[in-house]
Amino acid sequence: QRDAKLSNDTVLTRSKAKPPVIDGKLEDPFWKGLPEYKFRLANAPLPPRFKTEFKMGFRDDGKLYIGVHASDPDILSAKLVCKDRDTAVYDDDSMEFFFRTDAMPEKALRNITINQNGVILDYEKFGKINRKWNTSGTVKVFRGKNFYSIEMAIPLKEIGIDPDSVNPI
Repeated sequence: QRDAKLSNDTVLTRSKAKPPVIDGKLEDPFWKGLPEYKFRLANAPLPPRFKTEFKMGFRDDGKLYIGVHASDPDILSAKLVCKDRDTAVYDDDSMEFFFRTDAMPEKALRNITINQNGVILDYEKFGKINRKWNTSGTVKVFRGKNFYSIEMAIPLKEIGIDPDSVNPI
C-alpha cells in the first residue's frame, strides 16, 4: 500500500460489448476488446514472481469490470485461512485492489482484497479506516490447475467515479 503509485499509462476503456458473466473465468467476448496490462512490482525493477495480467473497462451500465489472470504453479499450497468477509484476508494468498480518484483527498482510498477462495475484505480510508464500507459489486474467483482468475463488476459510483460525467477520471 505504501509503495502504490498511480500509473499514467493505464487508460480506462469504455466498452459497448455485452457485459461478462461474473464467474471468474474470463471467457466472455467482453474481455477480448480491452487492452491487457501486466502487473509489476512497485518497489523493484523485476517483474512479479509469477506472470499476472489484467484487463479493465467500464460500460454505460455504470460498472467497472476487472479481469485478472494470475499464474501460480504452487496453487495447491496457497494459504487460505479466512472464510468470513472483512477478516484479515490480506494475510492469505490474495490480491489487493486500491481505488483512488483525483477528486479524493490525498491518501484517501477504497480497497477490495480478495483471497483465492473469493473471500473479500473491503474498506475505505478517509483518515481512519472504515471497515463498514462494503462494495455491492460482484466478485468471483476461478482456481485452475496452475492459475487463478478473478472477475469483478464494481459500481463506478462506489469507488468515487461519476459515470455520467463527460470524462470520468
